[in-house]
Amino acid sequence: MAQPKTIKFGKLKIEIGDGATPEVFTAPCGFTEKSFSRSKALNEVLIPDCDDPDAPVVVATDVASITFAVSGQGVLAGESVATWDAFFSSTTSRNIKVTMEFDAPVGTIIYAGKAHLESFEVTGQVGNRVTANVSLRGDGALTRTPALS
Repeated sequence: MAQPKTIKFGKLKIEIGDGATPEVFTAPCGFTEKSFSRSKALNEVLIPDCDDPDAPVVVATDVASITFAVSGQGVLAGESVATWDAFFSSTTSRNIKVTMEFDAPVGTIIYAGKAHLESFEVTGQVGNRVTANVSLRGDGALTRTPALS
C-alpha cells in the first residue's frame, strides 16, 4: 500500500502582500492553526418531465458564486501586530498567497488572490499568553499555480 503525500504545518504558508512594486509577501508570525477554504453558493432549479408531468421533478444545481476564506489563530506575535493593524485599517483588499509545499511528484501548489481582513480578534486570559484570531475573506478570483490541466 502506498502512503499518501502529506505535509507538515510549516509547509502550509499564508502570506500577505505589502502592495509595493515589486510586491513582497510575508507570513505573519504566531499562527498555531491555519485554515484555507473554498466554497460555492449554489442555486437549485426544479426541472419537470415534459412527457410525464406527474413524475418526480429532477433537481438541477447551478453555481451562483465562488469564494475563498483564510483564517488563523495562535499567539499574538508583537512583530505581526502592525501588519494586522494596517491590513484591517485598509478599505481595499490586499494580495495574499496560500502555499502548500509537497515533495515530488506533487510539488508546490500556490493559490493567489485578493482578500480583505474581515476580523482581527485578540483574547487574553489570566495565566495564559494572549492569542489572536484572524479571518480573511476573498475579494474576486483565486488563481492556482500550477494551473489544473
